[in-house]
Amino acid sequence: MPVTQRQLAAFADDHQYTIPINTSPRYWAGPGDARHITHALLAAGWTNHSDPAAPAVHLTSPDHHLDLRLDPAASTCWRLTGEPPEGPRWYASFGHMVPAEILAGLTDALIAPAPEDVPDLWHVLAAADWRCTRHDDGTGHAVSPDQHVRLEHHKRADAWSAEVAREFGPPVWSAWLQDTTPAHLLSGFATALADPKPLQRRSHDRCGHYMAVQEPSGLTEEHFVKAHMSRLKAVRAQARAALRTRHAAPPQAQHRTIPALPPAVTTRSR
Repeated sequence: MPVTQRQLAAFADDHQYTIPINTSPRYWAGPGDARHITHALLAAGWTNHSDPAAPAVHLTSPDHHLDLRLDPAASTCWRLTGEPPEGPRWYASFGHMVPAEILAGLTDALIAPAPEDVPDLWHVLAAADWRCTRHDDGTGHAVSPDQHVRLEHHKRADAWSAEVAREFGPPVWSAWLQDTTPAHLLSGFATALADPKPLQRRSHDRCGHYMAVQEPSGLTEEHFVKAHMSRLKAVRAQARAALRTRHAAPPQAQHRTIPALPPAVTTRSR
């Protein structure tokens, strides 16, 4: 089900007369616009089962093996489930303050072909100057350079957790991903989480923390909307190419498609 012209017009209208502001660190940027994720999935051919009169969103992949639910009223407002025909079931959940662009590191990987060589999650974080500690029993944790984010592997629970901390009180947001989550999805999430580039937010958007730094981005609302439309165009082209490849390729090669999606559009502070 494609993104409709009405949905695109609503997105453009919501961002009219706003000036994108660079917000960093990105994990404190607040949720942003969920349509960064949902529009991309719809452009990739996912089906919308949502009630238009309710705030919750329910999308499923064309093959019915992937399921995404967004419930703003739930403590784990983003929930993703995979039930591949070959391989174990997996589940991941995220708190309502997770930035859409960070979660998109995982959801973009859902709609792109799995790479043959998946970067090791620990190597991804170490390359971003995170302090990584690994143990012989398979457990371990990684801490961001500013010590506000902790990603941990729990052997007993067979899961990964991520927590963005604040000085007092509960975390800004947290995430839980089963060990059975495909490695390229874990890597995509870790890459987006550790990316040092800021995220764009509108001046009235809710940030995840009062210590988030906001500076003029040099962009206009037209730039922001155009970047969103270009992202959807790239997703649609990828989906069409994947469909052509499946129809043209012999059975043993039908899993091959075009390269993965480009990362979410951001810009450095000026």
